[in-house]
Amino acid sequence: MQDQRLRQLPAALQLRILSSVLRANDTGSATAPSASPLVDSGSIHGAHTPSIVYANEQPGAADLGALADLLLHRVAAKGYAVVDGLFPDMFLDQLQDACEARRNAGHLKPAGMGTGATRWQDSSVRGDVREYLPLKDLLQPAEAVSQSPLGKVAERITALVDAVSAHLCTPSTAATEQTPVPPLDYTAIQHAYYSPTGTRYVRHRDLSPLNPDRRLTFILYLTRGWCKERGGELLLYPSPNTDTSTICVTPLAGRLLVFRSDLMHEVLPSYGDRHALTLWAYHATPLDDLLATYRHRACAMDNNLTQDDLDDGDMHGTIFVSIPAYRDPEAHATVQSLLGQARFPGRIRVGLLYQLVDEDERERLYAHSTLPASADITDAALYPACDWPVRGDRVVPGGNNRPVIRALTIPAAKAAGPCPARATIQERLYGGERYYLQVDAHMRFAPDWDVRLVQDLRRLERTYRRPILTDYPPGYTPNCSIDKTATSLESASTESAVAVDDLTGATLAVALDSNQLYATRFDDDGMLRLSARPRLAKVVDGDNEYRRQPFVAAGFLFGRADPILTHCPYDPTLRWLFFGEEALLSARLWTHGFDFFAPDTLLGKIACTDTANRSDRSPQPSPVVCWHQWQRTNRATSWAHASANNYGDRAAQERRTAQQLVCQILNPDTADAHVTLGNAHCIGGRYGLGTMRTIDSFTKCCGVDFGAHTLQ
Repeated sequence: MQDQRLRQLPAALQLRILSSVLRANDTGSATAPSASPLVDSGSIHGAHTPSIVYANEQPGAADLGALADLLLHRVAAKGYAVVDGLFPDMFLDQLQDACEARRNAGHLKPAGMGTGATRWQDSSVRGDVREYLPLKDLLQPAEAVSQSPLGKVAERITALVDAVSAHLCTPSTAATEQTPVPPLDYTAIQHAYYSPTGTRYVRHRDLSPLNPDRRLTFILYLTRGWCKERGGELLLYPSPNTDTSTICVTPLAGRLLVFRSDLMHEVLPSYGDRHALTLWAYHATPLDDLLATYRHRACAMDNNLTQDDLDDGDMHGTIFVSIPAYRDPEAHATVQSLLGQARFPGRIRVGLLYQLVDEDERERLYAHSTLPASADITDAALYPACDWPVRGDRVVPGGNNRPVIRALTIPAAKAAGPCPARATIQERLYGGERYYLQVDAHMRFAPDWDVRLVQDLRRLERTYRRPILTDYPPGYTPNCSIDKTATSLESASTESAVAVDDLTGATLAVALDSNQLYATRFDDDGMLRLSARPRLAKVVDGDNEYRRQPFVAAGFLFGRADPILTHCPYDPTLRWLFFGEEALLSARLWTHGFDFFAPDTLLGKIACTDTANRSDRSPQPSPVVCWHQWQRTNRATSWAHASANNYGDRAAQERRTAQQLVCQILNPDTADAHVTLGNAHCIGGRYGLGTMRTIDSFTKCCGVDFGAHTLQ
């Protein structure tokens, strides 16, 4: 009852009463406590931060829009969001120096509470000093912004707030008469400094009767070399009306914290220099009302995906599917299933690379299996043996709301394994589509696979910047011969029944769960071998459950095309490399900031016919979106062709060269790696590891030591 009466008092009076209580209990000590005042599973600390990581990249306009969507999703679900790496370390050093210079120049004054006649000060309640930096001064003139660290940070943070505003302050599309919603407003950035004498700020809300329109708080921390003994953490109480849970946010340099301004929070005693920049976003509409409209639009986008959603203007909704086909009799059936099971086949662009002995072989392989007549097909003629890589410029996208198949043919004698083939498809057939699906030429697909993958990816993108969906799919056998023993991958069988695909007559394994990729051993050539096993462990993040993968499967991966093909294009020089392809691709993607997940967060249905009763069309539940033919008996291989045509020795030497290159890339600390790796394959090179994460972090994630060739 007393607590309820206290909360009814004005905020300034509440703080005065709290100040008296604190003085009565104060021991006068300004030394750091021997133990952290908070032990909580929700703590946010450096190495275990559930934050959105930009890793020292300067995001462009498109990235800020995606980041704003992620922030709002987390704020709507949890009340707060954390972003790390929004600014490069070098810039943060300059910004910290600028803030320290302003403090030394005497610009910061002791902070107080209230305004006018109600203003008061008490350092035991709030011990920081601060200044307000009007944004109209920081952002003008433009040439000064480019030179001033404070101007640059103001420009970046206000751009992010504007991106948040664009998502948050858009009227519901369901409204018959849309009333314009004003954007979020902001006027200044607060620069606050806590001295290393135990200064603190007691529990309070930024939303108060004095500031009734504050909706979101943005805090950028600038604490050099933070460690636990320095304190100064911010305790956040995500539930506005209860104290049942707390989040402890460490003030790491460059960390941006965004939270609802109506949440209770406090700054713990600081025992080190602590600078922070704060911007408040204002709006007359209550935040819950704005978030309700935002949730409505997000829910509609996820659950009612339409042709227009996939289209999204121009090429933005299209899916590019990479299919290399080395003398593969299943290639046309794969394309039939791909397009026939898509909900929106008109948004599919297939890049199909035939590798054939001659034109007669095409007739023999596909005499009873044609490409879909509904597709626009661009099929280049068989190129002469001397032409490699394929001649001509990149093929431009098709149109007319029809599926497009861009096919190229090269001589089988010029094929050199999957890496050059996938590189050729990326370089010659990709036309700027939004999504990228990489598969093999012997696959089958579940109904609505396109919508399910896009929905899964969009949900993951609210938490992870660069997610990829990947898996070793369950097996199938062509035609209608039922062979349960032939549908699994070694010990990775999750299949307990079979069904028949109506489109192609293939026997499909009905999987009970997804497969998890894992490392089995290093072979005699030093290449890491992968396999799969059932039932991945789920990672729970709020209301969402994700299934992480430690590696990617080269035969099935899905993600945003631009970041994948920009940062991790296939290397055409890795000739004859088979084992080692996936380990290298996984490491490159990981170090460029990608995260890998199984594509089963949406459980779909298999529209298939039971083998015992062909008239029974009851759908079967399944977590998979595709199937893979693991049997190789009906497929020719480029390696066998090389051996039979007197260039096996040359192919073997080229494979050894590729394997050595893979070993050097995956173990960059070796004595000769920095000498032998060229610019294209070094860290940061076009075909090398990325700079957003280290190879050491990848080895810890997947449990593999690439230097010692051991499994952890």
